[in-house]
Amino acid sequence: MARTLDNLLQEATVRDTSTPVIPGVLLQAIDGSGTDIYKAASGYRGPGLNDAPIEFNNTLRIASCTKLITAVAALQCVDRGLIGLDDPVDDVLPELVQLPLVSVDETTGQLKYQPRRNEITLRRLLTHTSGVGYDMIDPTLKRWRTERGEKPMTLSTKVLEAFSTPLIFEPGQGWAYGGGFDWAGVLVERLNGGVDLEKVMEKNIFIPLAMDSTVFRLKRKPHVRKQLIQMASRRPDGSFTTAKRLMANPAVDCAGGYGLYSSITDFMVILKDVLQPQPKLLSNRITEELFRPQLDLASMAYKALKDQAPTFQAMIGGVALDAVDLNVSLGGLLMMDHIPEVGVDSGTITWAGAGGLVWFINRRRQVAGMYATQLMAAGDQKSEALLKAFIKEVWKRKRAAEEQQ
Repeated sequence: MARTLDNLLQEATVRDTSTPVIPGVLLQAIDGSGTDIYKAASGYRGPGLNDAPIEFNNTLRIASCTKLITAVAALQCVDRGLIGLDDPVDDVLPELVQLPLVSVDETTGQLKYQPRRNEITLRRLLTHTSGVGYDMIDPTLKRWRTERGEKPMTLSTKVLEAFSTPLIFEPGQGWAYGGGFDWAGVLVERLNGGVDLEKVMEKNIFIPLAMDSTVFRLKRKPHVRKQLIQMASRRPDGSFTTAKRLMANPAVDCAGGYGLYSSITDFMVILKDVLQPQPKLLSNRITEELFRPQLDLASMAYKALKDQAPTFQAMIGGVALDAVDLNVSLGGLLMMDHIPEVGVDSGTITWAGAGGLVWFINRRRQVAGMYATQLMAAGDQKSEALLKAFIKEVWKRKRAAEEQQ
């Protein structure tokens, strides 16, 4: 008899083994009405033997899943006429537009700099095509930090200090995962009169959707801090230990690329709103733009994206994406193909967050979901296998429900 996803989850989080697959995990998928397609909580709030069972009101460090919420906040500015997607950001982000391009001189091997030629726009910030990189990932930026006697600052300091690094390619002529959303968060603050990003999001997103468990600064909401899940990491023998801190706590800034804490319940509320014919947060016109492919297939940016396709495999359970038709949306990675191995349909947007979080949404098919754990193990095959099983189960149930209609 084939094991069900429920069986797999129980086996994966059982404590009577020294090497469980994962300490704890939360899974939820919904249709456009908010009805659960699948929902399960399995395991515990941390790696310790005395940790309580994991629950849906528990708090997650959602890391780069923050980017979707920042995208919504930025697109609200577009809806209000404060900026256009293709407007240059020079007047709003003067610190960003004065940054030079950095590269390695092929003759001398030294770092060299040149002025930027192309415009930086909000669209480019939200699609990772602005030239802004991550100093903890890009080798040239790592070297730039080292030559200045500095360590990577992406997760440890204020946004302006962390992301005032040279551009790693001409805006619009490459694709690299980086701090574009962090700069977009600063842009949102300044377009809203200098109010910090947390307060802007609270007014325009969290309160309208009754999201009471989402915050940048845990000290502002003691009930959210109390529910925090302990981040774990996997030892070489497969057992778990408490992981090193992922983000500064207390937060030193509102980082639009990675800084939010939230619950899966709150995050699913945003996904549900995006599924609606007329969302509360965005106009239908802008919501439709959110799901459009943003990269021209003949562009250098698209080629760079395809070259990095293997790094996205974890987002859909380890499925090889080399031959899959991918693009980028204003909120995440966009699947242009149906992926038979897991059942994912074309038009699905997905993105991940460090610590084992993945969300996905398909507005045309009216389905959205999230896989949420707190395990610092990038590319962890055991966790990926559970994610893959979850995604397959969701799409199987979605298709079965449609056939019965």
